[in-house]
Amino acid sequence: MNPRGLLVLGALAAACTPTPEAKTARVPQAVAWARALQTGACDAVRTPELRDSCLIALVERRGVERCGEIAAAAAQEECAFRLAEKLRTPERCQEAGRYAEDCALHVLSNTFLVEAPEARPGGLEETALAARIGASGLPTDDPRAWTAWYRWALGRHAPLDRSACVNVAGEARRGICRAAGRGLYEDRLRHARDSGTLTCATTTNDPLLQHTADPELDALLVAYLPSCDTTNGTPQ
Repeated sequence: MNPRGLLVLGALAAACTPTPEAKTARVPQAVAWARALQTGACDAVRTPELRDSCLIALVERRGVERCGEIAAAAAQEECAFRLAEKLRTPERCQEAGRYAEDCALHVLSNTFLVEAPEARPGGLEETALAARIGASGLPTDDPRAWTAWYRWALGRHAPLDRSACVNVAGEARRGICRAAGRGLYEDRLRHARDSGTLTCATTTNDPLLQHTADPELDALLVAYLPSCDTTNGTPQ
């Protein structure tokens, strides 16, 4: 390479290499960010973006009320989502702006494990759930929220029994319950197929793949395992 080319490469390298001052400016901010997570003193982080991310991380870890200190609107919405998730309070999701619906559905679903470990379709929990769905900012009849609920309630018990949906109040919600059960069963079949464990034997031995008498679920099973007799799980 000629000397002129070497000079050009040298100039480019010099331009792309951070100056010592830039390097030292970044290191203290990174150190301040890490220390702030331990002490809660995110104000010590001077860079606005890093300070906002520090506050979000602090909220996510400790569940403290610090979202109001965040400067950027988008970061404030994300913070509200994280706080609602940490505290399991879907009511807070209304503060999450463009993330409000996703936040409500996510946090509501996460509360089921804690608040309704033995749920059944049509149980007393559904009255309280309707109020919580409304408080989260979603319509009280939002089919997405009820689908998540019925997948949870049906999935807690084996074998899968969609006849329990008869206990649900209202024809529309009963339909959501049955559709949720079908979707849950198909997801289980798909997972077993994709993991290589779906066989005629597993449909009778695996509790997750068992269901009570249900022609629609029988037909679904045949679609995934056409070589099996759905009445007894043996090859035809």
